[in-house]
Amino acid sequence: MARSFQELRKLTKKELIEEYDKIATSTRAGLSFLADEIQRRENQETNDRIVKLTAQMKNLTIAITFLTIVNLIVLILDKIS
Repeated sequence: MARSFQELRKLTKKELIEEYDKIATSTRAGLSFLADEIQRRENQETNDRIVKLTAQMKNLTIAITFLTIVNLIVLILDKIS
């Protein structure tokens, strides 16, 4: 018997893999929904890491911009005096 969509979403990645392996021993078809769910979760994990890295890049860009402005101000003040 197939699981409902909500039941499938509640399973951990490890549980999905275990269920996939269990069903795979007794069937030739119908496993794509589990494989797709595993792949979707792996994609989500990758996307989450990319979002974190993007935020870090944004923060570094802001810091570099700020330090460049400070450097420019120091250079101008040095030329004036």
